[in-house]
Amino acid sequence: MPVDKTMAAQLYKTTTGRLFHAGAIAIITVGLPARGKTHVSRSLCRYLRWLGVQTKVFSVGNYRRQRIGTRSNDFFAPGNLNTAAQRQEIAEECLRDMIDWLENGGGQVGIYDASNTTEERRRLLQELLTQNHIQAVFIGPYRRPRALLRNHHRPEAQLRQDDECGRTDYRQQR
Repeated sequence: MPVDKTMAAQLYKTTTGRLFHAGAIAIITVGLPARGKTHVSRSLCRYLRWLGVQTKVFSVGNYRRQRIGTRSNDFFAPGNLNTAAQRQEIAEECLRDMIDWLENGGGQVGIYDASNTTEERRRLLQELLTQNHIQAVFIGPYRRPRALLRNHHRPEAQLRQDDECGRTDYRQQR
């Protein structure tokens, strides 16, 4: 591995050339549009690379812009059946590229940057990655509404826990 002066000293490598023994890992972002998933993905990638972990972000949004350019908001509407197949095809191509990179391209951590808002979609990703012997980790940045944040700092609000840990479908955050 060539010396990269921007990363921390790598402590050891496994016989496979990976930095740790966990094997290939896919970090999958979850959340509604414009909630910070891409920012978190890029920051996490930068940090893991600095540690010496072979990491790459696979952004469904970038794939879409490269293939069909920018689109209006109605292109992304869940009820728009005319574009659903095209959106699905682009997401699957991005996922296939990440799996290929993890299996054959020397990667250790692939970050799949997409909304993945439904339980069904996350279950499908989990099954597909497990079949390919890739561990899946789901992360979702959560931004609380401003009114809730204002109320949260009141003394009586600090006595109760209004955590969002139990959510299973991120579309409920609207």
